[in-house]
Amino acid sequence: MFGKNFSSNFDIYAEAKLNSNGTVYYINFHIGNSSFGRYSRAATSSAVSPTSMSAEAGSATWNGSQYTFTNTAGDVYTFSSTVTGSVATQKKIQQIDFVDGRRQTFSYDSTGFLKLVDDTSGFAIVFDKVNTNDVSNACIFNRSATYVSAASTCTGAAMKVSYAYATSPAGLASFTDVMGNATTYENANAGITCIKPPGYASCKMSFTYSGDRVLNQTLLDGGTWSTTGMNSAFVKNDEFYIDGTPNEAGSTDPAGNQTSAVFVKTSLSGYSDPLGRGSTYVYVGNRPYLQVNNGLPDHGAYLKSATYPGNSGQYLAEYLGPYNAISKETRVAKSGSGLPDLVKLYGYPSSGTIAQRTKPISITDAKGFQTNYTYASFGGILSEMPPAAVSGAARPLKLTTWTQRYASVKNSAGSLVQAATPIWVKATETQCQTVAGTSPAASCDATATQTVTTYEYGTTGTNEALLVKGIAVSSGGVTLRTCYRYDQYARKISETKPNANLATCP
Repeated sequence: MFGKNFSSNFDIYAEAKLNSNGTVYYINFHIGNSSFGRYSRAATSSAVSPTSMSAEAGSATWNGSQYTFTNTAGDVYTFSSTVTGSVATQKKIQQIDFVDGRRQTFSYDSTGFLKLVDDTSGFAIVFDKVNTNDVSNACIFNRSATYVSAASTCTGAAMKVSYAYATSPAGLASFTDVMGNATTYENANAGITCIKPPGYASCKMSFTYSGDRVLNQTLLDGGTWSTTGMNSAFVKNDEFYIDGTPNEAGSTDPAGNQTSAVFVKTSLSGYSDPLGRGSTYVYVGNRPYLQVNNGLPDHGAYLKSATYPGNSGQYLAEYLGPYNAISKETRVAKSGSGLPDLVKLYGYPSSGTIAQRTKPISITDAKGFQTNYTYASFGGILSEMPPAAVSGAARPLKLTTWTQRYASVKNSAGSLVQAATPIWVKATETQCQTVAGTSPAASCDATATQTVTTYEYGTTGTNEALLVKGIAVSSGGVTLRTCYRYDQYARKISETKPNANLATCP
């Protein structure tokens, strides 16, 4: 969307590739600059299954025309059945239902260009295009003030940024921010060679390339960083080539100090600083089940171990919680130190939503002290109970309540209406202590001091329905209230301190 060699956080799509026998689809889900997968689906079946440990962290479905992907937070990504990416096997994002109730809907023009990202928090981003598929303008609208649709443009928008492009070689030529300040760029086929921020006549940063890799980066004062190593395009191609031989990369700073790193695809497996002090890392998760590795190391999202310089100890991790949530961390003491290993344990619920099951209900530190938690169905914390100062004493406790609120948006007739989905927002927080006991419940001791923080929101049915207009802190019969005001883009523009002694916030 922003010219050659650029991506964005809206670069979201499902990619399904059919194997050479025409019997199995392999599916990956790309979320911005990350990739989740891979999954598999028999060509004659609707069942989608994980093929590796990394894929177990989420879940995917196929309804005959569309894929969905659910991450460990409980956010659900629904992909279009018709809008394709750069190749026909890629299907672009259609809708994201976040676990807190917020929804983003994506609308495209007939060429597959993203025109609108509509958010039920009450805002929308509109894109204008130039050429075939490049963004010329991007703008934000407060939907309580302006009706927005896929036919909207950035003409007249107050909050707008603009982009211009070169054609030979192709690439981003300039970016103009909301204040009208322009940054200019020069390009080669591999990428940007010069960046001139507003007010700069010369390159603040310039680059040379070796293939697709930055070879040198030079600042205006002449200081140059140089790099060595593998082609970055190969390293980033992490989706369908599972194993990889370790590849070394290095850099030299303007003072001649050298660092080096070894990668297995995008996973760091070794690092050495300018003094030659080395660390090693082992990541796992991306190798398919039962695959013979031929001696090649795995890579993935899970750090299994780290060994630190100078025999200074080791870090170990286990992932036996639901959806491969971390279950144990061990800091192995330095050899010969006589110190004990430090172990941290995580406990999880046996039932609940994915947003609940992937969050720990207990964390036990190296000294055996335990903190306990409970969560709402959408993953918001309900209680946090740190350990007691001494065994059997009262424990500190924080209780949180939540409420659902709707943003208000304008419809095509110009009337304010309720947004499509409600959003969970914090209602109160209570700081207190439990009744003393060996296994106290997550409830406050009514005889002890309690401090209650209440979050006060704008009036329902107005453009401020999701904004915290006031925070009232009450304890011992005294309430201290802080009030806030915002501009049309929900940016805080004023704060009134409790000394004003306001009973309500304006």
